[in-house]
Amino acid sequence: MNRETKHSAYGYSMQSPIHVSGFHEERVYIENLRVEGFDQAPDIRRIGSNLSAETGHPIDVYEIKSGPFGIRTDQLFIDLYGASDWRAPEGYRLLCDRPAREGGEPERELGDELQEMIKRILK
Repeated sequence: MNRETKHSAYGYSMQSPIHVSGFHEERVYIENLRVEGFDQAPDIRRIGSNLSAETGHPIDVYEIKSGPFGIRTDQLFIDLYGASDWRAPEGYRLLCDRPAREGGEPERELGDELQEMIKRILK
């Protein structure tokens, strides 16, 4: 797969991030993410977050290294605000299904306070 195609795929860009619902789901997702062809857990490091122009909220950026001596390195983008789309990006697999919500908790939406804060930052 060439680099241009790879970065237009789900999870590989700010424009097409992985969607999870909240911090708990993000943590479960990251802990259960595996690179196709490798059984060992990859080395995963959160680089930070960037504000998405499309959604108006932060997108977390992770560096994933896998294989012998970190032979494969990717950056994946995760949106943890809103509805969850529990699937792995191309070249990856998940070891578990989406976690159940505690007490029937609804999917989280971006809170009004955070939305207002982001608007102030963007001005």
